[in-house]
Amino acid sequence: MSLLHWLHDQVRGKYLYITGTSVLGGDVGIAGRTTQGTVTTFGAADATPTVAAGNLFKTGGADTVTDFDDGIVGQTIRIIAAHAYTVTDGAPIILNGSANFVMAAADTLTLTMFDDQVWQEVSRMVNL
Repeated sequence: MSLLHWLHDQVRGKYLYITGTSVLGGDVGIAGRTTQGTVTTFGAADATPTVAAGNLFKTGGADTVTDFDDGIVGQTIRIIAAHAYTVTDGAPIILNGSANFVMAAADTLTLTMFDDQVWQEVSRMVNL
């Protein structure tokens, strides 16, 4: 019996939590609801906030960001603006249209690190 079959039998009808650095290989299926953890608020006046805490973030006190610290290749981050917030297009952050994204409250931005230390825009939502 494979580990995943054993886990399935053990957690049927229950929650399964995988924490820390976990790697699943081969075909992995997920049925039902999934969550990505808690929403972390970026620190005040930090133009290069850390994204080591996860994948879901809310803007903090800074007005402009030029990079995100502590990301890893393959990581996708989603950011919701709590206030006016500018994400600067440049070498560490590649945005659609090669232009800064001036976010208003409730706008969202999704970035993925495909190459080491380079974030690329995957999508954005402008909530007028």
